[in-house]
Amino acid sequence: MDRMELVENVGSGIKRIRDAMNEYGLRPPVIRTAETWFSITFRRKGPDEAIESLSRKGIGEPARPGSPIGSSKGSPNTRGRIITLIAANPQITSEAIASSLGITKRAVLKQIRRLKDEGLLRRIGSPRAGYWEVRDHHA
Repeated sequence: MDRMELVENVGSGIKRIRDAMNEYGLRPPVIRTAETWFSITFRRKGPDEAIESLSRKGIGEPARPGSPIGSSKGSPNTRGRIITLIAANPQITSEAIASSLGITKRAVLKQIRRLKDEGLLRRIGSPRAGYWEVRDHHA
């Protein structure tokens, strides 16, 4: 993937994964490799701990009154959560956003289109190898 220029900062993902898991108090992932494959096993906390308690700070918070996130159609909470996810991971896919928020990919794409139209989001690069830029509405 590096030779095809489909990745940036080769090797930084594993460190980011380990750091994020440590931040959430999870055990490090188990990484297994062979000549032609690799696998990563993520171990979660026990069954008594709710997934919600592991989610990133700010994702579930509603938009502040008067903020641009809440100024258009669509749930202000959903729009704010999409922006929060993108700000935390500019390479995130619409599928990953949909999965994280428990909504359809179509709903995510609709909100992203609106956020782009409002100048709050901008796509840099190609759809596959690019990334998102969260724009300051005051700029």
